[in-house]
Amino acid sequence: MSVLPTFAWGNHARRNEVLGRDNHINRELSRDRGQLNGHYSQLKGEQLAICRQEQRDFRRNGGHLTMGQQQKLNREENHLQRQVNRDLHR
Repeated sequence: MSVLPTFAWGNHARRNEVLGRDNHINRELSRDRGQLNGHYSQLKGEQLAICRQEQRDFRRNGGHLTMGQQQKLNREENHLQRQVNRDLHR
């Protein structure tokens, strides 16, 4: 789990965790762009969709993510991370 300062996105532990993981995946995609077997655009699109979903969920709940929303976003991030790892190790 990435440790981020609470001032980054306010004091919202669930959102900080989700955004920290999203930032990690984004950095990894950017760093390994040439090694992703031509799937960079697809993976980047999935990462952006997760980010947009997080923003929608956050706005709908008055600035918070529910536990269920966090779990869904984490599942999506886990799936994306596995895709990145598979492409990097082929």
